Amino acid sequence: MYAVRDETRCQAFIVWSCIMNPFDDIRMRVRNVRDNIGTILRESIRESAPVIEDKITEQLGRGERGDGAMLPDYSPVSVNNYGKRPGPMTLNDKGDFWRAVEVVWEDDGFTIRNNDWKATKLALTYGREIIEIQPESFLDIRNDILTDVIMFNINRVFVYGSI
Repeated sequence: MYAVRDETRCQAFIVWSCIMNPFDDIRMRVRNVRDNIGTILRESIRESAPVIEDKITEQLGRGERGDGAMLPDYSPVSVNNYGKRPGPMTLNDKGDFWRAVEVVWEDDGFTIRNNDWKATKLALTYGREIIEIQPESFLDIRNDILTDVIMFNINRVFVYGSI
C-alpha cells in the first residue's frame, strides 16, 4: 500500500510539472516583454518614423502647421519675381526643409526635429508648430500603423525573446 501511495505522488508530480512548466514559460515571456517595453516602443517609433515624417510634409504641402493653422500666403513679390504659386507657403523651394524633418526617440517619447539651416528662423517667424504633427494625423498613424507595429514587436519579443 505504501508503494502505491509513492507511485501516485510521483504521477501527481509529473502531471503537476507538465502543467506548470508552460505557465512558467509564459510568465517568463511576459516578464521579458515588460522588461523590454522601452526597446519595443523605441523600435516601433523608429520603424514608423518615415510615415510620421511623410504626414508632416503632407501638412506643409497644404500650407498647414501642426496646430492646423495655415501658414501665411506667399507675398506678391515672391509669386511674381520668384515663381512661387499663389496661396499659403509650403516651405518646399528645393526640398531641403522637408527632407530635414526627422523623428527622434527620446526617453519619454519622440520628438520631431528639423536640422535644416532655415529651421530656427522659420520656427521663430511662423512658430514651432510648423514641424509638429497635427493631432488628427497622429491619431490616424497611431490607430492604423503604430499600434500594429507595436503589437508585432511585442509578439517578436514574446516569441523570440528579442526584436
